[in-house]
Amino acid sequence: MSSKFWGGGSDSSDDESSTSSSYSSSSNDSSQESSDNGPSKYLQDDSSESSEDERRFIRSIKDKRYAEMRKLSESIIEKLNHGDWVSTVSLYELFNKQLEKTRRIGVSARVPKFYYRTLGTLEEKIMVAYENNAAKSMSSSNAKAFISLRQRLLKYLKQIDPEMCHFRSSPDSSDEELHSEAPGYTEEQIKREASEKKVDFFKADSKDISFEMVDAKMKEIVLLRGKKGTNRNEAVELLTKLISHAKCIPQEVEILMNVVSAQFDIAGSMTVHMAVPIWKECVKNVLRIVALLRDSPQISLADHADVDRRPSGDEVINGAPVIFQGSICGFTERLDDEFFKSLQCIDPHSKEYVSRLKDESLLLVLIDDVVKYSQCSDDISSVIKMNLRYLEHIYYKPDEVCETMCSFSPPSQENSVVSNCCKSNDSCTSKRTMTVCALAGFLLKYGDERSRARAILCEIYNEAFIGNFSKAHDKLLMSQLQGSISHADISTQILFNRTMAQLGISAFREGHFSASHACLNELFSGGRVRELLAQGFNMNRFHDRTIEQEKIEKRRQLPYHMHFNLELLESIFLVCCIFIEVPKMTGSKIHQSRIYSKSFTKLIDIYEQQTFNGPAENVRETLMSATSSLVCGDWRQAMKLILSLESWEFLPCDKDVPLNYVIQRLKEEGLRIFLLQYAAQYASASFQVLGEMFELSFSSVYSVICSMISCDNLLGSCDLSSRCILITHEDLNSLQETCTSFIDKLSHMNESNDFVLNSFLGASGVEYHPEEEYVGSRSRRYGRNFLLDSDGSNAKFGHGKQRGMSKISRANVDIFSEGNFRGKARDLKGTEFAQRSGKFAQRKREDYHDRSDRLVPLFSSTSTNLLWQHK
Repeated sequence: MSSKFWGGGSDSSDDESSTSSSYSSSSNDSSQESSDNGPSKYLQDDSSESSEDERRFIRSIKDKRYAEMRKLSESIIEKLNHGDWVSTVSLYELFNKQLEKTRRIGVSARVPKFYYRTLGTLEEKIMVAYENNAAKSMSSSNAKAFISLRQRLLKYLKQIDPEMCHFRSSPDSSDEELHSEAPGYTEEQIKREASEKKVDFFKADSKDISFEMVDAKMKEIVLLRGKKGTNRNEAVELLTKLISHAKCIPQEVEILMNVVSAQFDIAGSMTVHMAVPIWKECVKNVLRIVALLRDSPQISLADHADVDRRPSGDEVINGAPVIFQGSICGFTERLDDEFFKSLQCIDPHSKEYVSRLKDESLLLVLIDDVVKYSQCSDDISSVIKMNLRYLEHIYYKPDEVCETMCSFSPPSQENSVVSNCCKSNDSCTSKRTMTVCALAGFLLKYGDERSRARAILCEIYNEAFIGNFSKAHDKLLMSQLQGSISHADISTQILFNRTMAQLGISAFREGHFSASHACLNELFSGGRVRELLAQGFNMNRFHDRTIEQEKIEKRRQLPYHMHFNLELLESIFLVCCIFIEVPKMTGSKIHQSRIYSKSFTKLIDIYEQQTFNGPAENVRETLMSATSSLVCGDWRQAMKLILSLESWEFLPCDKDVPLNYVIQRLKEEGLRIFLLQYAAQYASASFQVLGEMFELSFSSVYSVICSMISCDNLLGSCDLSSRCILITHEDLNSLQETCTSFIDKLSHMNESNDFVLNSFLGASGVEYHPEEEYVGSRSRRYGRNFLLDSDGSNAKFGHGKQRGMSKISRANVDIFSEGNFRGKARDLKGTEFAQRSGKFAQRKREDYHDRSDRLVPLFSSTSTNLLWQHK
């Protein structure tokens, strides 16, 4: 067994083994242990040939790393020769990672020359393939890899352009390290880099840190942006610490711009707003950048242009002109967007929302400083953008709120934008109004199409907000935005809807109910007021949208402090509809006119179809109940219901003034409705009795009656000597009623035919309004004269949309054909009609009475409340 272990097989070996065993038994135990466990156990005899073949060489870590890089370089060249660009991309990434790994572990700060030789070969192969359009003949994966590798290599070669230029100047030199020959590297810099790796950069003495070291550290931190696993908050902290090590103002500006960009990266998503503390720090950094740029004219910014090669560090320190890539205007717009987004996300009923609104003054100060800097640098586009942002922050605010905001900002910042733009208007009273007028004038003069449209809308909104309805209305008509607003972007359309809503409120405040109705009619016609004003969306429509559409719709919503009170808007619209549409629903079909509020007519139909109407619970039910009372002649109950609405408290002025207009108009409309319904039962009516019934003066009663007579809503004449109205009566025979119904059906068929024709031809601007169905149902229900309003000519205010040719032909049919038919139908009667000159013809009625001081009924009636005796 021992012979097999030691490799011997003869007897002599056995003797020798016995001898050696006896010798070993007499030897020391310690020497035996050392011989078994010592390092000599693993050593081999130098004379053996096998030990010479398997001899191991010990190499340094640097040689091992370089050997791995050489293998990768050979693999890259081999794949290039075979045209395998997919493998070349992966090998190129490993090649660069191996270089970073070699330099990171402190093996050597030098770059081997074969690294630049490999990059040069790779660049040459790529340029040849690109010039020959080889990507067209490649497979899809190979072509994508080729394009990606070309873009990466060109971007990287720009960063190491000095080293590559030095390599190309001596490509045939020995394959040694390039560091000692590279330009810009000295022995002192090598020692500084070695000490920097041993000692923390931020703990080192500022005297030992050079301009190049700060610049290299900044680039190292910036390159980590966007990489997976990078802590964004830590990058911001490192860049912030690096500001204190800046050697000159240009370097501080560059670091600050990188800090701002890194702070924008922290949000990370369009759905999440930037944290408020980070937003405030970012605003302070941008303010610091603007101040440094204004004090250092040698520094300039280039937004979309490629920055040329910068001067050296010593030249920059000595004041050489330098250009950085970036935009202060872009930073400010992003901060404004983040502020707007934060107001969308924060609960509007919390204290956090109120405290967040106070930060708006800081944002306005920043916009003001950016405007000053842009004017000094003759950047008119940035001035236009910033002035528009400033205008959109103040156009909807009351004067008191703007004064409070100015108190939060430094006194030197007040009204600086106004002085920078143009001279203020003397007719403006408040500072806010002067600012709005000045900014709007500047944007109308120098802005582009979108800026001019938004500026004029903001100015119109401001004029309507302060109560100048006539001036705001004139500006809207002169701007001609009604016909072109459908081609604008969605945010501008939302601003136009807000302006129209404010115009409606302003017209209501001054008692122009027809104009207010025209402004609000299109907002309430489709039942999408929340969506049109960007104050929410209907849930039944919400489920029809995709996820992306939902996100876009949420980003369009306005903050809570910019919202209109929808109950107030609905109250104003429905009250105006009562004054305009109800008189049209209370007569026969001889003097028909178009119903402009289809939605209001539907509400009345729904209300009347209900079996039981309980107490009103909201604005809509209250006003429908008031409408029912007014139609029945109880105008006092209607007035009580209208005045009981709580939404009048949200009017931007004293509510007593517009409500007085409402009461006066309600009395006049009550008188008009009464005459339309019950004039056929009387031969004459006293102005004094009518005034006592509706609490109106003689002039008001006389004005209402004259307007009805002039518009053919009432047949009769006024006798001023007796202060009464003499009513002329007419009855329709069966032929006239048949012709009238035939005219209605013919008109409805004509509109239906035009609608089908326009849809077949593809006309997009045509709208179909089948209001005649509602007109017919309402007229048959009441069985009274269906007449025009006294100010029906003004009811078409605000309909500035362009109609198609079918709309014109339809209007011609309504005016000429239908009018002729109705005139001929009236002429079929044997008796004469009353003349418009004020005289009334002889009547064939035997019950006509000549006394004008009495209201004489034409037939006996048991209802005593409809019979009056003038004493």
